[in-house]
Amino acid sequence: MRWLAPLVAVAVSTVSSPAAAQAHIDSAVGPIEEHHLDNGMTVVIQEDHRVPLVSMVMRYDESAVRPGLQGTATLTTFLMLGATKHVAAGDYYRLLARAGATGAADRTQPSATTLEVTVPSNHVALPLWLWSEQMGYFDGALDDAQVATQRNKLREQRRVSLEGSPMGRIDAMAFEELYPPEHPYHFLEFTPQDVDRIDRPAVLAFHDAWITPPHATLVIVGDVVPAEVSALVDKYFATIPRGVVQPPAPPPLEALSGETQVDVAANVPRAQVFLRWRTPRLLTSEDARLDVVARLLGGSRTGWLFWKLVDEKRVAVSVSTHQRSDVLGSQFEVRIEGANGKTAREILAAFDAAMDDIRLREPTKKELAGAIYETVIDRFLALERAPTRAFDFARTRTLAESADPTKHDLGRYGRVDAGHARDAVVRFLPRDRRVVLLVTPTPGAPAGGQLVGKRVTQATTP
Repeated sequence: MRWLAPLVAVAVSTVSSPAAAQAHIDSAVGPIEEHHLDNGMTVVIQEDHRVPLVSMVMRYDESAVRPGLQGTATLTTFLMLGATKHVAAGDYYRLLARAGATGAADRTQPSATTLEVTVPSNHVALPLWLWSEQMGYFDGALDDAQVATQRNKLREQRRVSLEGSPMGRIDAMAFEELYPPEHPYHFLEFTPQDVDRIDRPAVLAFHDAWITPPHATLVIVGDVVPAEVSALVDKYFATIPRGVVQPPAPPPLEALSGETQVDVAANVPRAQVFLRWRTPRLLTSEDARLDVVARLLGGSRTGWLFWKLVDEKRVAVSVSTHQRSDVLGSQFEVRIEGANGKTAREILAAFDAAMDDIRLREPTKKELAGAIYETVIDRFLALERAPTRAFDFARTRTLAESADPTKHDLGRYGRVDAGHARDAVVRFLPRDRRVVLLVTPTPGAPAGGQLVGKRVTQATTP
């Protein structure tokens, strides 16, 4: 932890520079090194000998994937981890476990597929071999029986994620209203029929289009010597063909053109309200300002909304605010759980009244400093963990010229002032350009929640 205290001090100062923060980090760990293989793969390495472990991430950028292929992307990941030409079925996790690996995981999101693992430093070659197998030797191992087995797994995973809680479909409902059908983020929910239509040719086509070197960023953080691990990377990945480079991701969307209110019935004890706005993408200055706004509205040091709705008006028992940052654009989310006896419409009316007041105020110097501190301390304490650092480096490199987060995040947060915070509320969180989900407690409602009505109103402001 010895580099975190000075780093946070630099981060919350409005006059300190990213270069100063990087100097503090470099005193404890090595600099971030980056190079590119001839086939287009990006490799990021950071030397850190504090513990004899290595955290590794392989991220495939899929931000330009055609809408409706979320199920195919997930199924392709399942099958890659299942078997390849030289890795027998089940051996991926078995070999990692025998090597003492921890944190072996995969994430398939609308913008990327990410593989993660931490291994003892003397087993750093194992994930490299396994991941190179998945990239370069997947096609020859795939058969229809494997596809059918993993389709069943995907179908059950979908059912649990959507129906395993009273409001499991809320996220999918919001995404469908926030993004048009042609946008990659629109199809968060796929049906069992969609899964049944995914066959072996569809999986192979997706793999050959996206699980390729130009779309891959490999990050290695930990007890390694960069020159030695770079030689291993070349050994396993340099001979894999480049493949076809897919077109760039679509540009971020503008703000919504109006307000959509969705009525949802769910088997919950109290009414709830979810609000979403489309906001600028990850790593932009506006994204940082909205991170700070989220802390002003719902953080522990200021909590403007919490104080208004829970303490003063007593219409709610909890309020959470979050800037959900992502590659093709972000979402600002407010979630309110109402007090006993309050309807969703009463909660929304109280929220709008509170926000009308908030739009007129700027944070004090103390409030702004507290919000920035909360934002930065959480962000950089997480980076003390090598697995988090590796994941963050990969995501940052997808959007920026460097994987180094201090060159982007410290500068963004250090420039936020009171005027920026107020402007972000007014500009990005207007009353007439949002999606609102009004959840009514309904005993016996279908698992996951049920959409029972919708109203759309065009925006009245420029």
